[in-house]
Amino acid sequence: MKNIIRNNLPKRTIKLSTEDRIEIKNKIIKLIADLGLDLMIMMKPKNFVYSSGIILPYAERYIVPKTAHILNNEISCVICPFEWQQVCEDQGNINEVKVYSSYGNELKNEELARQIAETLKKASLSKAKIGLDISEIPVNFFNLLCKELPEVRWIDNSIELEKIKMIKTQGEIALIEEAARLNDRATVAALNHSEGCVGDLLSYSIWELAERVRVHIGEFGGSGCGALSVLQGNDLRYFFGNSGDTVIVGNPIRIESTAHNYGYWTQNCSTL
Repeated sequence: MKNIIRNNLPKRTIKLSTEDRIEIKNKIIKLIADLGLDLMIMMKPKNFVYSSGIILPYAERYIVPKTAHILNNEISCVICPFEWQQVCEDQGNINEVKVYSSYGNELKNEELARQIAETLKKASLSKAKIGLDISEIPVNFFNLLCKELPEVRWIDNSIELEKIKMIKTQGEIALIEEAARLNDRATVAALNHSEGCVGDLLSYSIWELAERVRVHIGEFGGSGCGALSVLQGNDLRYFFGNSGDTVIVGNPIRIESTAHNYGYWTQNCSTL
């Protein structure tokens, strides 16, 4: 009987299938050909995740890029800090992982630029026409790349890359739907977990309500929580923030949270 019950449980999509990853790679390869490029380098975290399939720890919070995915028909190479090597090897559908030390180099990341240059020179691509999400990376880092690779012809492919990302595979749609489900469940669970104290001025604060939403996103399987805002009463006139007061009976409350499921984001808003 236990086996029958287990077999009838709903199956959750936790990662993209091999077929989905091949379809995404083929779309990028086709874009490379359509733009007349020799290869593409994905550096913005959202583009890196899309092309490599690797979810990085809080990569969006760093001032300069920490990783790069170099891709064409022959090359699929990820360059990352040494502390992320195992993460990339375990998750990525890639051919090679190269590592560098970013210690003491956080504000410029010259070492990443050098590693990219060395990889391209080794592949005889130091004079190539390369697509890069230029408009989405810091200009100072782009200048480092230009210094390391003065003969490369850089093409900003940010807009074209966004266009192909808009057409989702069935696996991507499933991940987005799962992200929306777990985000919504996190809000409901935070309220259910109030244990009758939401209206108690002595023991339940707005920040605690926000924290319970965040915790439940992870407990339900989300791989990350982004912006989180819980406001009540007159504070609802603000776009973002967290009220510092305890919950007041009769006040409307707005809970907004963003969460992602293996790199696919959703935003949830509930007014109570």
